[in-house]
Amino acid sequence: MEKGRAISIALFFFTLVTVSYFSDLLVVVVVASSQINPKNYNITALFVFGDSTLDPGNNDKLTTSLRGDHPPYGRDFKGGIATGRFTNGKLVTDMIVSSLGIKDSVPAYLDPNITNHDLLTGVSFASAGTGLDDMTANLGNVIHMSTQLVDFQKCIARIQATVGNATAANIIQNAIFTVGASTNDMLFNYYDIPTRRAEYSLSGYQDFLLRNLETFVKVCI
Repeated sequence: MEKGRAISIALFFFTLVTVSYFSDLLVVVVVASSQINPKNYNITALFVFGDSTLDPGNNDKLTTSLRGDHPPYGRDFKGGIATGRFTNGKLVTDMIVSSLGIKDSVPAYLDPNITNHDLLTGVSFASAGTGLDDMTANLGNVIHMSTQLVDFQKCIARIQATVGNATAANIIQNAIFTVGASTNDMLFNYYDIPTRRAEYSLSGYQDFLLRNLETFVKVCI
């Protein structure tokens, strides 16, 4: 990859086949990111979309049971505070920005304490319980993937207002984008509550999710 070339990396987490497979995937992602020097490739920020695997607290103010702002979540996070992350410590995206030397962790876009300066190096729009199927977000009363894109556009406007259009364009062009979604679609909509199973075969529903993902990525990047 040439120095200065725009970098856009989409991480697609689909059906969680086994916990060990998922863990191995996260390890691979972190190791790969640790081998990239952000100064060599002009990596500016990390923008994150998806579900609970990447949500650092966007659900904290929602009227939903899908919230991680309570113990035992966060017990190994800085200060032992439950931030809304569905983990005892950092998310993989936190590890990525930390290993790249961008910042220590990726904040939630809907965090009321977020500043325009925080946006310059990236934020997460992810919402626990959401999916590539709008029906999945409806079930959990959480943030739709399409709404995450709307928030991203608002984020861009805030960045432009802070540093100007030219610098904002450089930040977005050289940012890493991650997308982690569809586990909830399969678990909730297809297997747990077989809403979509009445409409689609397994392969048919997977194709439906892939089409939604393709559309999302085209709009996002």
